[in-house]
Amino acid sequence: MCVAAFLVLRHKLFQQVDQNLAQSATLVAHQNRQDGSAVLRGECRFLGAPACAQVVPERPADDPAEPYVLPVSPAVREVAAGDRAPYYRSVTVAGHPARMLVTTFDRGRAVQVALRSDVAERGVRQAAWLLGGVGAAGVLVAGGLGYAVSRTGLAPVTRLTATAERVAATRDPRHRIDLPPGSRHRDDEITRLATAFNTMLDELDRSVTAQRRLIADASHELRTPLTALRTNAELLARADRLPPAGGSGRPGRWCAS
Repeated sequence: MCVAAFLVLRHKLFQQVDQNLAQSATLVAHQNRQDGSAVLRGECRFLGAPACAQVVPERPADDPAEPYVLPVSPAVREVAAGDRAPYYRSVTVAGHPARMLVTTFDRGRAVQVALRSDVAERGVRQAAWLLGGVGAAGVLVAGGLGYAVSRTGLAPVTRLTATAERVAATRDPRHRIDLPPGSRHRDDEITRLATAFNTMLDELDRSVTAQRRLIADASHELRTPLTALRTNAELLARADRLPPAGGSGRPGRWCAS
C-alpha cells in the first residue's frame, strides 16, 4: 500500500508540473505567435514562474543570433518539423533540475517551456521517506501481531506436542491435553485435534490397563499349578531319601505326591 501510495503521489506531483507546462505553452502560443525572438517570455534565470519559453525553428540555419537558454536536441527539430509528437523531458538548466515540454508552435517551429522541478522532486523524496517509515513500522507491527496471533492459535498444538513427548518419555498414557474452559464446544480444527488425541490416549490407557489385568490374572492362574509342579520336582529329586512304601524295608514303590 505504501509503494502504491508513493507511485500515485509521484505521478500526481509530476502531472501537476506537466499541466502547468501545457498551460504555459498554450499561453505563449496565443500571446507571441507573431514574435520572432528566441526567448518569448518567462523567468529563465531561475526557471521560476512564469515558465521560461523559447522557439526553435526546424532548420538550424534559421536559429536566432542569441544562444538558446534551454537545451536544443535533434528531437526538438523533429517536433518543429512535425515528425515527432510533443513530449515531456527532465533536464538540468544552470544547475537546476527542470521539467521541459517540447510542443509545436506553428508550422516549422517548436516551442520549449520549462519550469523547475526540484520542489516536486523534494516532495517525492519526502514522501518516499515518510511512506518508507510508515511501511517499515507497519511491517513490524504486523509481524508482532501475527506472531502473537499464531502463538495463541497454535497453543493447543504446543500442548499436544508436549503431551506426546511426555507419553513417549514415560510410556504413561494417563497424560492428557488440558483444554481451556468452554473450548470443548468449539468446532475448530485445533480443538478437534486435541479432543481426538485425548480420546486416543483414553483408549490406549484402557488397552494398557486391560493388558496389565490379563497379565496379573494369568500369573495368578499359573501360580498354583507351577507351585505343585515344583513341589513334585523337588520330591522326585529327593526320592532316594524317602522311606520305602509300607515301612518293610524292602525295595518297593516310592510315593511322591
